[in-house]
Amino acid sequence: MLQEWLVLMSGLATFVFARGTPVNILFINAIADDNSAKVSISEDGQLRIILSGSANLQNFLSSQLNRAESTTVSTLCLGPSDERKNIRISAPDLVVNEISEPDSHVTSLEKLAGIVAELNCPVINPPAAIIHTRRENLATQLAPLQRLKVPTTLRITPDSPRQLLECCQRYFPGKAVLVRGTGDHGGVSTIRLAANSNEQPLHRLPFDGRHYLLSEYIDYSSPDGLYRKYRVVLIGDEIYLRHMIVADKWMIHSSSREFMQANPGYAQEEAMMLQSFTQQLSTPLLTELKQINRLLGTDYLGLDCAINADGTATVFELNANMNILVANKGDNSLWQTPIDNIRQALLALIYHKAEYTGGKQ
Repeated sequence: MLQEWLVLMSGLATFVFARGTPVNILFINAIADDNSAKVSISEDGQLRIILSGSANLQNFLSSQLNRAESTTVSTLCLGPSDERKNIRISAPDLVVNEISEPDSHVTSLEKLAGIVAELNCPVINPPAAIIHTRRENLATQLAPLQRLKVPTTLRITPDSPRQLLECCQRYFPGKAVLVRGTGDHGGVSTIRLAANSNEQPLHRLPFDGRHYLLSEYIDYSSPDGLYRKYRVVLIGDEIYLRHMIVADKWMIHSSSREFMQANPGYAQEEAMMLQSFTQQLSTPLLTELKQINRLLGTDYLGLDCAINADGTATVFELNANMNILVANKGDNSLWQTPIDNIRQALLALIYHKAEYTGGKQ
């Protein structure tokens, strides 16, 4: 178990705004509520601590930040212990909340809400808004957007496979259901239960008091029988396509690119989509996508979805916890332009909020 720890580093980087006023930007992340983190050893033998549930923006913006002058960038890491003493810090001009997982970082988000209330400064991704990105909240939060198909999701704490199956049959009668653990990403615990399934597939899950999410499975296959998953980045009211993966199976992750590698024509389809994504969307859907941050009170989110032939989008996941600015191993220059565009949009968001939304004179 990790001991609770605090890192507060000043003078890492500076900016120069047109008005010439120094600006202080504070990035905040946190250790998960279970007091754990991943540890890895780099190729040069350095020990690295990797925090889950972090938007992980500062690491990928550091090269631009380090070129600037006159503005201090600091980092604060929160821990989950209830014994933490009050944190005394000078009010920055902007807080960038990197805590992005509302299920595994509940305590830290609550602490951060108190901190930013005392600091009384602009915040990118306010902690209360991050709570809105819980899967079971999304259908209600996004209900005003008629072009988004958001699956109904239920949070339960079953004590057995039988009880979980009974919940699926009671709340989703006659429908296929996705079962996943809260806070899990990458399909780690995801199971798709057919409408007539028995409890056997559920026996691989632990039933120790942890929460599970039940969601209606919405078939999102394209007319050609294949599955296309779009990773869209929402920054303010701007829309960016990070990538599109085509696969012959419904569960798509980065490893699903084997299908595209074996069928190069789909890589060409992705390349075309990266160049013309917003032009390919219907105007009503594009308009609604641009409203998501405003509805949730967020500034930056990743959206995994399908774009349907009827001009709607099926939402799989919506949060700030996605890998956006890192190219997966084996990726080529096709993804560099989207990454660069997203990075510049994030920097512009930071500059704008720090300078124009209440920065100190």
